[in-house]
Amino acid sequence: QTSLLAKRMNIQNAVTCIDREGMYNLLFYAQRELELMHIVTKGKKNINIVKNKKEENLFKYMKRQEIAGCISININHESERTGNSQKSNKDGVEQRVAECNIRIAPICLRAPKGVNNKTPILVQAVYIQEINAPRGVEKIDTCLLTTINVETLEDALRIITIYKNRWVIEEYHRVLENTCKVENFRNATAGRIKRLIAFYLIIAWRLRALLQAGRMNLELDANLFFNKSKMEIIKVVARVKYDTASETIGSTNTIIGKLGGFTDQKGGTRLGYEVYARGSVVAEYYTEAYKSICQYLDDW
Repeated sequence: QTSLLAKRMNIQNAVTCIDREGMYNLLFYAQRELELMHIVTKGKKNINIVKNKKEENLFKYMKRQEIAGCISININHESERTGNSQKSNKDGVEQRVAECNIRIAPICLRAPKGVNNKTPILVQAVYIQEINAPRGVEKIDTCLLTTINVETLEDALRIITIYKNRWVIEEYHRVLENTCKVENFRNATAGRIKRLIAFYLIIAWRLRALLQAGRMNLELDANLFFNKSKMEIIKVVARVKYDTASETIGSTNTIIGKLGGFTDQKGGTRLGYEVYARGSVVAEYYTEAYKSICQYLDDW
């Protein structure tokens, strides 16, 4: 689908990020069949590569390669599944700076089962190994595989950035599935479901963009996202005193969250997507009601 879309939009060198479960067959398929598309994925620990007609473990091989450079990676892993984080702050966000050695090398992968052409393919490997990781934190030890040519440290940084941006897509789909409940849709035809999902794609994007803006910059002007009349209605409904201090995106998001049932009694509680979505619906109801009343009074 990515390859067809790239052709239709005349995009050169489109990149698809995939997880480990789907990477092996798709790497071979993309390398040999698809045009205008590259793959970036994470390699499994048990992958074997072909070296001098013998098989060797990918990670053992990469650890013997020369270090191309050392980089600092900001770990700001936002997740509502806070139980998966080894070290989190009050908001369920793992925050630290990881110092990592980078190794790069071309490797040959043997063909997986089910592939007719058994000739190994050449891909690029970027090995990331954290040094001096804090105690109690799972250190970074991963290897990215890509069909993009990687020769320098700058090339490796590009691959790492591409894969890090994959988390944004993961979170967007989680909003689409868990908050918008698109998997529960039932319609008579597939066409109707597609049209309905198309609307919710925009809604999910809007929800994530608003909440993420408030998390990244609490003092950002809320007027960039909401018109002034809507902000006034939201504050009246939420019984919040109107002042200029409450015109930031952080405070406005909190007010909308309270309309959806958000409580922050202990302080530091993270506003989630589902509560924010409920508050947004309530705010929209009152905004439309206010518009209808104003229109009725004008006509009268």
